[in-house]
Amino acid sequence: MQDYAIFTLDLEGRVSSWNAGAERIKGYRAEEIIGQPISRFHPEEDVRSGKPRRELEIAAREGRYEDEGWRLRKDSSRFWANVIITAIHNEAGQLIGFSKVTRDFTERREAQQRLESSYRALESLTGTLQEQAALLQLAHDAIIVRDLNSAIRFWNRGAERTYGWSKEEALGKVTHDFLQTEFSVPCEEIERALYEAGIWEGELVHRTRDGARLVIESRQALRRDDQGQPLDILEINRDITERKRAEDSLRELSGRLLRMQDDERRRIGRELHDSVGQALSVLKMNLDTLQSGGNVQGEEAKQRVGSCVHLADECIKEIRTISYLLYPPLLEEMGLKSAVPWYVEGFAKRSGIRTTLEMAPDLGRLPREVETAVFRVLQESLTNVHRHSGSLTARVHVQMNHQAITVEVQDEGKGMPPGDLQSRLEGRATLGVGLRGMNERVRQLGGRLQISSGGNGTTVTATIPREGHAIAAGNDG
Repeated sequence: MQDYAIFTLDLEGRVSSWNAGAERIKGYRAEEIIGQPISRFHPEEDVRSGKPRRELEIAAREGRYEDEGWRLRKDSSRFWANVIITAIHNEAGQLIGFSKVTRDFTERREAQQRLESSYRALESLTGTLQEQAALLQLAHDAIIVRDLNSAIRFWNRGAERTYGWSKEEALGKVTHDFLQTEFSVPCEEIERALYEAGIWEGELVHRTRDGARLVIESRQALRRDDQGQPLDILEINRDITERKRAEDSLRELSGRLLRMQDDERRRIGRELHDSVGQALSVLKMNLDTLQSGGNVQGEEAKQRVGSCVHLADECIKEIRTISYLLYPPLLEEMGLKSAVPWYVEGFAKRSGIRTTLEMAPDLGRLPREVETAVFRVLQESLTNVHRHSGSLTARVHVQMNHQAITVEVQDEGKGMPPGDLQSRLEGRATLGVGLRGMNERVRQLGGRLQISSGGNGTTVTATIPREGHAIAAGNDG
């Protein structure tokens, strides 16, 4: 989504993920901003007043925080932002971070200011609705004036653009029947607010001329004549469908990330239980026997101590392997050139699958996010070969040119039917969590993930720009 800055924050308010829209709106590349505090986006006066921390506290307490105000780009220029911060909880209900959606509303704010100026001028007019119409046409939002029986008396060009009906088609129609309104609250509650407070704000769902469903942010005001008698209702409607879709997509992504996290924890738990846990149990029994004394003496005691030392060594090796697989120090210190051969060699030993590696000899260091993405694609792909393919061999090919780096993992296993592959990519099957995670990781860096599978095996190919920049809008993965 290029029009929305969508990113996540940890509990301390530091950026933990960053999409292409965030780069376009704010100017930072992912590798520049991940790990930085949210205060980087706020003007100095907000930072002094503690607003960044206050926003997170409100989101944590109430589940959601929305605001409009000035924010900063990388070049220190200001833009008027609509900001929504949502608290992210795990399945146990514990707060684990925040998601944030930011949209540049600078142009909309300027239009709104022009509209407000028009309203002020409108208040000074005593002429007909036709005289006022020229002022209302300045607005980009849909502006409707309806009489007290809800018949449409005014329909501006913004309404024509939003809903698709011309002014001639709309005038005289009953608003909610015409737009097939779906109310977020009972209609009577809206009417009561208009007559008691003079204003109502909320969300509605309308239908366009071609049947499309729009989520509308609606502001309505009851206008009165000079004697204070109700005159008509002014309605300003803004299409927020895309914003709501972005929020829904973000919630869906957050859910998938949590499922991936849970799957990873289950995998680590199984490995610790099946290997380290059993070794430690035997180690404890040997030590208990030695501690109790009994009839264990001489050579038998020596053998039991030797067994304890061996088991302790095995536990150390297993824990080191698991920790390295979670995030190998070689990747951080030496890059892909050292981490990839190390992992492939270890995979072949652990799985018994004959694995060959072809790697570009001139492979140098790349941004951390790119190296991590390449390594995770390799790791996930080989894990799938071991768990699901039944293949006795695997081939890994890593190459790089001046634009991108490509990693390809190929096996000779049973493959997946096209429909099954699609369901897994879309997250409808268990394995799909891993494949979908790879796909999203690669797409976030502007890359492309391609998977072909059939009776002769499966090939996974990921191509990622060397600097992690978006290579194509609308990339379909």
